[in-house]
Amino acid sequence: QILEVLVCALSPRRSVLAVCERCAATPTVQITMYEIRSAGGQTVCEPARTLQDLGKVGQVNCMALSTEPEATYLALASMAPELMLAVMDWRKNEVIGRFALSGRVERLALSPWEDGVLSASGAKMLQLWAFPGMSVGDRAAANDAGSGVRAAAGAPDDELVKLEG
Repeated sequence: QILEVLVCALSPRRSVLAVCERCAATPTVQITMYEIRSAGGQTVCEPARTLQDLGKVGQVNCMALSTEPEATYLALASMAPELMLAVMDWRKNEVIGRFALSGRVERLALSPWEDGVLSASGAKMLQLWAFPGMSVGDRAAANDAGSGVRAAAGAPDDELVKLEG
């Protein structure tokens, strides 16, 4: 039983909806992922997966989905005391990176031009991260044996790189 919806995120291509919700059965939050498609001239929104292990991110206050057609990656930001950012491959229910935030985040965005860049902003703060050496959407190239670049999904915690400016 869902007690309240805390935050939602819609993928840029409107193919995936993420809904962070508090339930009666557990004190923690969960995120239900919905796939959106057209069928017979109507829009259908079907549950695809429920994520319950959110990478110790804490109380989620904003989310963003990646821009590739499958919207595979979900970024989560939490409020104090954690002030944590987590990036997940929601289809695999895997956390692929975590990073401490410098303040409360009010908006997350994965760049529509380069999926390897993530921004978090709030009152008097802006932080940017990049996945090391690649675009998030460029997993096939990263997995090429000769490339010398690891895929983002194989990156251990804290391998998101903070961009300095």
